[in-house]
Amino acid sequence: MERRPRLKRRCPICGCWFIAHIRSRGHQRVCDRPECRRARHRRACTRWHKKNPGYDRDRRVRHKILRSEEEVEADPGVKADPLRRLDWQAVRDAVGVKGAAVVEETARVLVDWTREAV
Repeated sequence: MERRPRLKRRCPICGCWFIAHIRSRGHQRVCDRPECRRARHRRACTRWHKKNPGYDRDRRVRHKILRSEEEVEADPGVKADPLRRLDWQAVRDAVGVKGAAVVEETARVLVDWTREAV
């Protein structure tokens, strides 16, 4: 089996020449300095967040909705919950993530008020 020579590369962060680690199989993009590795990671995360702008917000809202469903399922006194009848995916598609969170909180307040009144 013929070995390929390891090529020198220039680090795009600091500009120093480096030889990639043997186990990286040519995938190493920056030198081994911690500052360069942090900068590469920060750039990669920035690129990912530009491609997925609503990920964090959607994840928080999704987690909040799932947590509220788990709380309802854990409470045996709640037999008929009108919030569970809503298709939250359809609500998010119709009014957006922020609107869905407002609708959910408003509905929860109304349901609680109704239960207290009854």
